[in-house]
Amino acid sequence: MLEFNHKNASKLIHNLVDEIFDYSCQHFGICEGDYPKVRVYMKDDNCYFEPKTNKIRIGIKYVDKAFYYHEYSHIKHDHDIGMFPCVMENEEGDIVSNWVKYVSAVVAHEMAHFVDIMTQSKIDIPENMVYYSPNDINDVEQREYHDARWQHIYRTLRNKFVNEI
Repeated sequence: MLEFNHKNASKLIHNLVDEIFDYSCQHFGICEGDYPKVRVYMKDDNCYFEPKTNKIRIGIKYVDKAFYYHEYSHIKHDHDIGMFPCVMENEEGDIVSNWVKYVSAVVAHEMAHFVDIMTQSKIDIPENMVYYSPNDINDVEQREYHDARWQHIYRTLRNKFVNEI
């Protein structure tokens, strides 16, 4: 397991963004010129995507102490895109945070927003897809950003880049 520090976390985040971007170019048809601007912050834990600027902000202040990855309540129980434990056993046999899996899920969540905005409804949602209504989100704009299309993209990215870590 990588030691948790800004250098390792930043490298992991930027490498994963590169991988997800390359995959999304092929799988979802986003353009190569649409690369997101990614910033990593050690001193807070705010994470979000800014659609107007293509900026992804990843705050990693507590991820080395996170033992559970949480999601919005409308998707938290979903097997593929819901919450999950982020623990592993270290060499000494202690249970520790699997910060790599946690950060990977955060990146997949925010990159799903990026892909959703960049593709502007060009992605077909599978007819048999399980969809959860985001009615638990009070902010109307945030509710729109977690709709069926976003859930489909996020599910694809989580299954490809996170769930088997």
